[in-house]
Amino acid sequence: MQFRKRLLSREGSSEVKLYESLSELVDDTLCTRSANTHQHKISCLDRLCSECGVCKFSMLPGELDESDVQISWERYEYKNVKVKGDKMIRKLVLVRKSSSPAEMFQYLKTLLETFPAHQFRAYWQSKQMKSLVENLPIGHCVTVHDFSENYKCTEQNEIQSSYFQKLEVSLHVTILHRHSVLEYDGKDSTAEEPNIVTEQFL
Repeated sequence: MQFRKRLLSREGSSEVKLYESLSELVDDTLCTRSANTHQHKISCLDRLCSECGVCKFSMLPGELDESDVQISWERYEYKNVKVKGDKMIRKLVLVRKSSSPAEMFQYLKTLLETFPAHQFRAYWQSKQMKSLVENLPIGHCVTVHDFSENYKCTEQNEIQSSYFQKLEVSLHVTILHRHSVLEYDGKDSTAEEPNIVTEQFL
């Protein structure tokens, strides 16, 4: 929005907003939230509603400029990155771009197509997880398991036979939420006074 701020100071316009946050911008491209649920309709979030959409995002003439004027901005892209030896991995990296204002704002509009649904699902999952942990029945636990990466183990001065028999290691991370136990934690968790312990395992 820094670019829009500069344009507004030069041109001035009451037809477009200077957004304080991404959430505010997203809300402007969706129908009004339902009064009883305080959430947007799924059809709006998935961009299936005919009454809202990215078309509601108004732009200034300077933001649609396709001339030779170049502006500098950044975005995340997947790139092939070389690691240890000749191995290439695909990694999400921040890339600096130089383009016309129109190209930058067209990219923003592309992101706005899918971002509301992504943002809602991330929020909903976080809310459900918090609710599960806060209302965990005695004798139960909640785990989040994530596969991180495969690693090949190599020796510094390996013999030829080792070259063809690489040892592979998979890294798995588990986060465990459980009730505390007197013997291990010094306090028993009860239904009246729950005491949740969070542990991490590799």
